[in-house]
Amino acid sequence: MRFLESSAVLAAAAVVGKASASTPAGHVHAVRPASLLQRRVPQTFPQDWQPDVENWGAAPEQPNEITVQAASEAKTLVTSDALQNDIDSAALLAHAENLQAIAYQTTGRNRVFGSEGHNFTTKYLYDLIAELDEYYDVQYQPFVETFSGGDATFTINGEDQGAALMTYAPNGQVEAPVVAVSNLGCEPSDFPAEVSGAIALISRGTCDFGLKAAYAGAAGAAGAVIYNNIEGTLSGTLSVPNRTEGPYPPTAAISLSAGQAILSLLEAGEVTGDLNVNSIIEDRVT
Repeated sequence: MRFLESSAVLAAAAVVGKASASTPAGHVHAVRPASLLQRRVPQTFPQDWQPDVENWGAAPEQPNEITVQAASEAKTLVTSDALQNDIDSAALLAHAENLQAIAYQTTGRNRVFGSEGHNFTTKYLYDLIAELDEYYDVQYQPFVETFSGGDATFTINGEDQGAALMTYAPNGQVEAPVVAVSNLGCEPSDFPAEVSGAIALISRGTCDFGLKAAYAGAAGAAGAVIYNNIEGTLSGTLSVPNRTEGPYPPTAAISLSAGQAILSLLEAGEVTGDLNVNSIIEDRVT
């Protein structure tokens, strides 16, 4: 279960039930017993709990041809309309509160993938849906994804420029002259020789942020700062590292007004900037 906090999964959890004499096959009636609606997250989750990786099921292979199970082996079918009609708002709210409690009792108070909050959430939802064994076969399936997080600061003469981290930007602390890049930094020729060892100041526009940063790295820039081309703050992603165009230098984003103010300072002479990027880039199992 890769990312389970979707409304569809919550809806499935909110209509836990089975067919009965009064409920025909293909129809899942909402279960509203106290045992479900009163279910709450324990005061303390077992802090040593982790998914049992060895027993995770492998992703099913695509069959070469369609096979039909015998009626005695087939799961009871659930129709979309019946499922939607039986969603119970009280159960949805109860489970939403549980999901919030799961996140808030962890150190990070969130469910970032690969974290405690994420693992506890998948366990909670797995256990709920596994109860519907007449309808579903449920498996844990591991996926490896690259995680990036952190923060960035950029100052000019000690004045904070309100920088934001560009996702997948590498760590680094750079104090160096700021050099404005010609045009939009979408071609190697936009980067003058003075960029080498300096902090490249680049406008947003035309090409993706990662290409601008990669070309800056290829030109030898010690850092890169991308400023917005419209009013407001800027944040974005460089895309996963190891591009063929060049290596990413420490990179941050600033607003249009901050970028224009720095350009005005550059017209009057040399400007020294202090760029500090603290980032985490790692593969996580989710």
